[in-house]
Amino acid sequence: FFFFSSRRRHTRSSLVSWARRCVQETGYVPSCLHSRFMVGLAGINIVIFCLLIAMGLCSFMGMGMTMISTEVVPFLILAIGVDNMFIIVRAERTVDSSVNDIVERLARALSNVGPSISTAASCEVLAFLVGVMTDIPALQSFCAVAAIAVLFDFLFQISAFVAIVSIDNKRIQDLRYDVILCLKAPEY
Repeated sequence: FFFFSSRRRHTRSSLVSWARRCVQETGYVPSCLHSRFMVGLAGINIVIFCLLIAMGLCSFMGMGMTMISTEVVPFLILAIGVDNMFIIVRAERTVDSSVNDIVERLARALSNVGPSISTAASCEVLAFLVGVMTDIPALQSFCAVAAIAVLFDFLFQISAFVAIVSIDNKRIQDLRYDVILCLKAPEY
């Protein structure tokens, strides 16, 4: 009876209103087929790998890690990486629906957003490299880790993440559920 109590009605109605708002604003019904949860998870893992590479390279070069490098840079790189992920996925979704070939869709999407992502990443790397030239050791460490992480994040976004989106598009074409790939969705 707890499920149907008055406290739970508010929760149910807020979930229903959230689902309606998602459908109205995006035009998509949240589903197990189109959720792209695994794409997001893979993108977060790419950001984590970039951070590990950056911190490892800086440690290998003998640069000391400061608290600001270990506490601020992960959130900075996560924000940059997630932004690039959203840009790439959104560009792929806006490609004309008449294009059915996955490679062609991604090529058109990257031709639209690739220059802006490349320009932004190169400007970010250059800005952090300028910060490495300062005399403040904590700022040098922060800027070095951030520059390397942004560089590798860009490289992984245009290579590995695009491949992940391609694999996910193939999964959607095959009508496979997002997390449970062994199950097929019914055809509509």
